[in-house]
Amino acid sequence: MTTYLGSDSVPMEAAVAAGSRALGPHQVSYPVQTAGRPLVGLGIFVVLWTAVAGLMAVSAGDSPGLYGSSPWEAALPFTVLAAVSAAGFLLLLARSPIVSARARQLQVHVFEHGWVRVRRRRVEVYRWDEVLTLYAAVGTSKAGHLRHPVHHYRITFADGRHVSLRNYSTDMVRFGPLLVDAVTRVQLPRAAAHLRADGTVAFGAFIVTGGGVATRKGGFLAWPEFGGVSVESDQVSIFDRQGRRASPQAAVDEIPNVRTFLLLVHALAKNPA
Repeated sequence: MTTYLGSDSVPMEAAVAAGSRALGPHQVSYPVQTAGRPLVGLGIFVVLWTAVAGLMAVSAGDSPGLYGSSPWEAALPFTVLAAVSAAGFLLLLARSPIVSARARQLQVHVFEHGWVRVRRRRVEVYRWDEVLTLYAAVGTSKAGHLRHPVHHYRITFADGRHVSLRNYSTDMVRFGPLLVDAVTRVQLPRAAAHLRADGTVAFGAFIVTGGGVATRKGGFLAWPEFGGVSVESDQVSIFDRQGRRASPQAAVDEIPNVRTFLLLVHALAKNPA
């Protein structure tokens, strides 16, 4: 049975889960992604090993003494490789939304206060305000001359749960930025309040204080001297008003809640606490 919230259909199991955690109105749903690259890769291997097995069989038949074996024996290793590749291809295809009706139901449903993830054996519910840390790694991976996008989000929740979302978890091109924005909207006022109460807020290699930004290695840049934050080649550093780097570089994916850090520092640089 399906219930309809807004303009998108939401399975009853997801709607019930969302209601149990008071997630509010439904906003958008994202489907699970087909593992296109692995499917194509396995398909190529099936064709490649089948072709090699055929060539070996023909060569052994034409020149019996060349390989010291019958055509079948010469082709056997490559036939096995083709069979293994074909089995992997068919298994992946059978579990993909191209073929599997169940896979097409494995969606992420976004609500006002969180999201529901429908998986094969369970339904998971998460609230934006329960996220403690969010590490985001978004970029491009190179393999020879080939490039493909990489989306990896690591999330820790207040109840101790850990979630890892990658390229094929859902439509990460769209859900990833939405996730970061939603979590930041909740975290930013909390971080400002924590700063006023305790005087510091830590973001991995950087520590934001009422007087400026400190680093784990003992560096400090006061707000009157603060020039900004540089994010280049997935590396973050702070610099002074003369444009000189005032901290070691830290990888973006090693800074928890990096968007909250950037917005908090930007606000404090204009109006120090």
